[in-house]
Amino acid sequence: MPFSRRIDRWLERLASVQLTLVCLGLAMALVILGTLAQVHMDTFAVQKEFFNSGWIYGRLGGMKVPVFPGGLTVGALWLANLLAAFAARFKFQKSDTGILISHGGVIMLLVGQFLTQTFAHESYLPVGLGQTRTYSEGHGYPFTLTLKEFHHDLYPGTDIPKNFSSLVHVSNPAKGEERDALIYMNHPLRYEGKTFYQASFGKGDTLSVFQVVDNPAAWAPYIACAFIVLGLAIQFLSHLFEFIRKRS
Repeated sequence: MPFSRRIDRWLERLASVQLTLVCLGLAMALVILGTLAQVHMDTFAVQKEFFNSGWIYGRLGGMKVPVFPGGLTVGALWLANLLAAFAARFKFQKSDTGILISHGGVIMLLVGQFLTQTFAHESYLPVGLGQTRTYSEGHGYPFTLTLKEFHHDLYPGTDIPKNFSSLVHVSNPAKGEERDALIYMNHPLRYEGKTFYQASFGKGDTLSVFQVVDNPAAWAPYIACAFIVLGLAIQFLSHLFEFIRKRS
């Protein structure tokens, strides 16, 4: 078989709808597994283990073995599938404008995730109850966080965390800003280009630990979702207008 034909066959396999459905199924499974894992893991740990990894590992005897593809593997496979589909089958027509925009949004979403993994900076910020911590990275004006309250709720009759939350006071003298913010699981504080997640706690519930993420690609998911919605809207409206025109 000629080499070029082999390439075409592999490209067709990589561009298959079946592979797209597999990627969607794996992504949905990751979301479900990650959601269930938050019963006994904090949000950041779940994100790191399930979505920011190539593989999810389990234990077999004394060894760590891969048991399920992580977010990076699923994302890379899905991106390859989309690009292969464009290369193998896509022929631009005016009626396909919406499809092109939507697929571009999905590709941007996957690329944005890669940029996040490559360039995002993460650190921990422990704050004791009543303590004030100054946050500064050597540029711009610093601001302070004061831990006013911390709550640690359990599921009835268990030691499993149901929710843990921190009420903090944000003070930024340079901007004349004084305000309170509640940080809890799946509800971070976004401030000055940084995201403060409720990551952990300790010292008899008198210490709250925040995961601070500085992500220069944080804009990517929002723009990508806007492209996806815009593309779907254009495609739907174009078919609707064509249907109305034929009926008239």
